[in-house]
Amino acid sequence: MEMLEGRFPLDDDVASSFAAFSLDYRNRKVSIANVSLGVYPIYHCIRDSELIISSHLLLISQIVDVEIDWTGVAQRLTGLEFCNFGGRTILGGVSRLLPGEYRSFDLAMNLEAAYKFDNFLYKGEFNMVLEIRRKRRGIQHGRNRSGVLSMLKGGDRA
Repeated sequence: MEMLEGRFPLDDDVASSFAAFSLDYRNRKVSIANVSLGVYPIYHCIRDSELIISSHLLLISQIVDVEIDWTGVAQRLTGLEFCNFGGRTILGGVSRLLPGEYRSFDLAMNLEAAYKFDNFLYKGEFNMVLEIRRKRRGIQHGRNRSGVLSMLKGGDRA
């Protein structure tokens, strides 16, 4: 993980999906990371000066005494994808590492470094939505009758 610090998120030419955890005894720190696609979840929370990290939310709920985050539950139940967006989960104080995010803690559980996720894909999708809206308005007002409107969703930038 030492080689990742300061270079996260990884370059676009890295064609891999992973979530990683590292315990560095020499530098006395714990690091967790997730690549830009964020396919594999990695959850973390700090309870009683202990950092708990798992790829399973259910496991964390069995290890530590956590309360339900009712806002997270409402978000999951009412959203189109039936999931939580951002780092929020259905468990209070338990966060999901976002795609492309890197966090490093010292052994006293103080956050030393955090590199936020790369929202390149989101920005592209947002700009695509704006372009679709613009074209749709043009079609509705008769300015672009020959245009074909299609909606695509996906994460492949190739």
